[in-house]
Parts: sequence; structure tokens; C-alpha cells
Amino acid sequence: MNPNLIDDDDINDLPDLESFKNMLSSLKSSIPPTASVDEIAKVFYDHAIMHTQLYGLINPSNFARLSFYRVRLNIDFACEDLGLIRTYSYPPASACKTNGRANIKGKSVFYCSDDALTAIYESKPKVGDIGYISIWNTQKVDRFVKYAICLPKDLRADNKWAISTREAHEYSEKHSQTRGANKAAQLDLLNQFLSIQFIEEREPYLLTSWLSDNLLYHDSKADFIAYPSIVANTQHCNLAFHPNSVDTLLTFKKVVRFKILEVVDSPKGLIMSTGKIAELNGSILQWRDAIKGELPFLGKITDIPRP
Repeated sequence: MNPNLIDDDDINDLPDLESFKNMLSSLKSSIPPTASVDEIAKVFYDHAIMHTQLYGLINPSNFARLSFYRVRLNIDFACEDLGLIRTYSYPPASACKTNGRANIKGKSVFYCSDDALTAIYESKPKVGDIGYISIWNTQKVDRFVKYAICLPKDLRADNKWAISTREAHEYSEKHSQTRGANKAAQLDLLNQFLSIQFIEEREPYLLTSWLSDNLLYHDSKADFIAYPSIVANTQHCNLAFHPNSVDTLLTFKKVVRFKILEVVDSPKGLIMSTGKIAELNGSILQWRDAIKGELPFLGKITDIPRP
């Protein structure tokens, strides 16, 4: 939780726990379907009273170990150049014509996943689709990377973000007891409520797009948002980077072209054919045949482990 977002007056305005539960449960249904950004903000603060948020900081050495995967399907060759890195990066703001879970209409973010197969599933592939999965490594950085944790405390244990998420929630709970006193339970409830929205909300993503815009484009200045992938049974996470953070923190490694031959839902897996890989050679993206063993998306998404 960000202590700077907690105001004593807001804490005092929080109602009793049961009333606050009811207020939060009616928040989303109180947002008009065509609500403007200002209208969403008003409904949010009328019901939630205040905005809390969990953050994580990744030190440079740990950040250097991460890789990210972004997928695009059926690129129109007449409009875009497969030889340009920007074709596989974040879209221009003008192309963002609808809300996404982590972007508000008219604002660009770099959607990706921490797992290659998850990234492909998130693109909602169909048999016959031609896809391009780009792999992005991290640049050498000399600062901590800040991310917004939009993940529930009970995130499944085999998710790579589970430990840091649990620690963030536990830190927040301790801080709530110190700062929030008799309203600590309400603060904890709000943190969990905000995290769950990134799992439960469906299109047109009125609330999560507004929350994400605040996290990436306004006061919090997060480099990226981490939230659970529903299609991966929360085993993996999706991430949404601010475009400036993509330019300063990530570097393009390669892109793999694939074709969907069959979509398998249980266990989640895909049957694909792969042919070409493009890597940067000077200023040119050079295509070559894929080599067995270098493809990153051979695997499956597992069900939630049973005890």
C-alpha cells in the first residue's frame, strides 16, 4: 500500500466494516455504461472513499533475470511492416479505440505476459491464425523498477509473483494497523477488492481501465502493472507497461512466427506450426528458420494444484 495515498480525513470517513462491504459490492453496478472518466472517478470515491494501492520494487539484478512475451495475430502487411520492431511493440494511442483491462481508451500500454504460452492464449487465437510472439529482455538499469501489484493475497503458490504479492499484502496489513487503527479491516478490504477487480471485471472494463490509467499515467508513476491471467488459471501474470518504461527498460530480442493448428483447452496447450524467427542484425530484422529447442512456448498451463 502506498502510505502517501492514505489521508487521515479519508480514514475517518470510512464507515463500519459491514456498511463498507455493501458500498464496495455496489460500486461497479453504479457506474453508468457510458460513464466518462470523471463520472467513474466520482462513483469510485463515493463508494470506496479513498484509493489504496500495493506496489513492489524490483532491484536491477532481479529485473535483469526477467523476460516478457507479447503476441500479435494476423498483422495486416498492407498497413504495417514486419521488419520494424515497433510493429511488435506498444500501439499508437490512436489505435487504442476501446478500453482494455489495463488501458483506458485513447491511452497506449504495452500488454505482455511473463509466460509465452499465456501470451498466446491471451490473444484469443483461433485455428488458422498467423501469430507473432516477440520476446523482450530487460535493459541494464541503475534504479529500482516500480510496479503496481493488482494481485490477490491468495495468488496460487506456483505463480512467480506469489511471494512478493503476499509480502506486499502483509506489509500493507501491518501499516493499516498502525495508520488506520480501528479502520484497518476496511483498508485491507479495499486492497483486496481492488486486486479482485482485475480478475472479475469483464468488458468494457470501466473500472479497471480507470484504475490502470491512474497507476501508469498519473501520480503513482508505476513502470508496469501486474495482474493475474485468467486464461492461465492465475498460474501466470499479464503485465502492462507504460510506453516510456518499455523504451527505457526493455529491449527487443526476437520474434517468432507461428500458425495455430489446434486449440486445446484441457489441459491448456496449443498445437502450432512454426517456421521463421527474426532477430536484429544491425538495423535489419533478419528472418531465418527456427531451430528445434529455441521456441519458448512449448508447454502447458496447468490446473490449480490440489493439496
